Amino acid sequence: YSQKGVIKEGDVTSGYHCMTVPYLSDQLDRSLKNLDVECIDLMYLHNAVEGQIKDISKEKFLENLKSVFELYEQKRKEGKIKFYGMATWECFRVASDNPQYLSLEDTVNMAKDVGGENHGFRFIQLPYNMNYDQALLAKNQTLGAEIVSILESAVRLGIGVFTSVPFMQGRLLQPGVMPEFNELKPS
Repeated sequence: YSQKGVIKEGDVTSGYHCMTVPYLSDQLDRSLKNLDVECIDLMYLHNAVEGQIKDISKEKFLENLKSVFELYEQKRKEGKIKFYGMATWECFRVASDNPQYLSLEDTVNMAKDVGGENHGFRFIQLPYNMNYDQALLAKNQTLGAEIVSILESAVRLGIGVFTSVPFMQGRLLQPGVMPEFNELKPS
């Protein structure tokens, strides 16, 4: 990748993450070719905050994220993707004072600034299961004057939510591992 000019020194963070426009454009083209399709329905930016924030400021991260949204909006115009989103681990589940925190409302507003009301940022992915219940129970997202959960914020902002690790990579299915949850008890 470095010999082809796709990435340059400093593009890959200590978290083994790269979110530069040349790299993401290359990866999209590679995916289209490998899948033998002309358009991908949903393109996720994977663990962006989690993979970047140890090495760059939040302001620089947001600047980079805006560049990615600009790229993805251009790729939508070219007919290469229909929608884009963020596949995350921590950023939408942690408290607002955590360096990894990301406001969904601010992210949607960024997408509107870049792509207008018909922007393509329409989905997020995050862990949600009986052990990782923050998506429902943590009130960490500011929406207007209210503090709500990420799930409520997503519904109100028109963002679809996919869950990851619903069974904690199978660990919740092992005997004696599943925690009690309200009236449900492990069998």
